[in-house]
Amino acid sequence: YKLRATANWVQKPYEKRNFWERLATFDLASDKCYVVQPQNTNPPPNLNVWRERIWLTVMIAPALLIQALWYYIIPENSYFHTWHPIVAFIFYHLAFVTFIIRLVKHITYYMDIYGTFDEYKRPRDYVPDKYVYRLILSILIYTLARTGGGLVLGGYDRYSPPSLGHTISWAFPVKIGIWLITLDFFFYFYHRAVHTFPFLWKYHSKHHSTKHPTPLQSILADDLQEIIEIFLIPLAAS
Repeated sequence: YKLRATANWVQKPYEKRNFWERLATFDLASDKCYVVQPQNTNPPPNLNVWRERIWLTVMIAPALLIQALWYYIIPENSYFHTWHPIVAFIFYHLAFVTFIIRLVKHITYYMDIYGTFDEYKRPRDYVPDKYVYRLILSILIYTLARTGGGLVLGGYDRYSPPSLGHTISWAFPVKIGIWLITLDFFFYFYHRAVHTFPFLWKYHSKHHSTKHPTPLQSILADDLQEIIEIFLIPLAAS
């Protein structure tokens, strides 16, 4: 339990880290998260869920507003009035990456303020040396696939700009809600299975290479696991 994976890259000065290690630096929390802390006997913190929902809305809304504003400003008879799928993909991928950066900083802020689970026994783990490249690759695959999947499953059509009551029905929020519940159903049984059956665990074990991960380390996965979680399960839920 006390054995920690080797993470010598963290000890290097930033300028001596390679490209992948510099990107992984983004996942680092404050120093206190990586050392054992005194046991906190206070009750667990209770965050206001609506405050977090407002934060998420504020973080997500700008990309949607920018596209809506573009449609409003650029004349309808202009070729550039609507976005080519490639343009939409690049724009929303950058927006997604920006959101992830802000989300990780948001979570690590809470880690610093409120502490982390079991921190009086064991602190957070650094990304192991052997998985730094794999983690960054997993993040890239995740963001690209989620962006592309959203456009495909959402039926993005350049010549039918999204608008409530027109290309997006008023039942759309209900459909999204049902899809999310179905997705959670599929993911639960898949995740239960990989922890139950040894022949599946070998494809999931890399995800647990660190016992006390930081936020982005939760994305670390094997190739087959990424295919299942990013493509097959959302497709099955659809």
